[in-house]
Amino acid sequence: MSFLQSVWVNYGFVASNAGLNNYISELRKAFIALEMNREVIKTIPKLGFRMSADIQSVVKTERKESSENGIVERIYEDNRKEPAPLSPGLKDLQIAPEKPVVTQQEQIDSIPPRRGRRALEFKAVMFALPLVLALLVLFFLFTTKANNQAQKNLLYQEGLCKVFTLGADKGTEEMVIRAKKQISDIDINCQRDKHDLFYVEQHPDSNVINRVFIAVCNPVGSDEYSSCTNYKYNQVVIK
Repeated sequence: MSFLQSVWVNYGFVASNAGLNNYISELRKAFIALEMNREVIKTIPKLGFRMSADIQSVVKTERKESSENGIVERIYEDNRKEPAPLSPGLKDLQIAPEKPVVTQQEQIDSIPPRRGRRALEFKAVMFALPLVLALLVLFFLFTTKANNQAQKNLLYQEGLCKVFTLGADKGTEEMVIRAKKQISDIDINCQRDKHDLFYVEQHPDSNVINRVFIAVCNPVGSDEYSSCTNYKYNQVVIK
């Protein structure tokens, strides 16, 4: 930690694994920009990073020479020396383990083919699932269509008109009285015209404001009608 303090924290850097990865990435980009072919910073899997390079020291000396015009020029010379050997502490520098920085392209290239096949299989299943559900719904509708038809029960007949009720209601004398009273308000002539009427009460056994539905249909055959006129009323059921 004293090494990181002296060469890292004291210069304003954050001593953390995440920060270190970012700085290492920037250093590598800088080396590439300088067209350095040698890999200076190497990643040691599960250990950290190791830096290895030839270091050349540059000493700047100042020499004054007088020109004909009396102007003093400063000339700097680079004294190139043989590469100095790295100290043991720098040569095998190891830092706390951290996952190496992986670019997006490397992540894409590293995806195994098996994962790609799984993704295709998942897409195929998601595409086929709505079709299967649609087929099941259609099958259910066609197989239960006959069972969804409510049973009609004859309440009474007046002239050419037949009055039915639907469902489990078999009809009572009180219901017949209420039906005749309500149907009498509808402008139909059962002595001249043939109609099938459907009379349904929402709460036939309750002493409440009851909703009544009446359909006047014109038959063209057995259980077939050319048109129907619908009526809805609210009435008080009095027992």
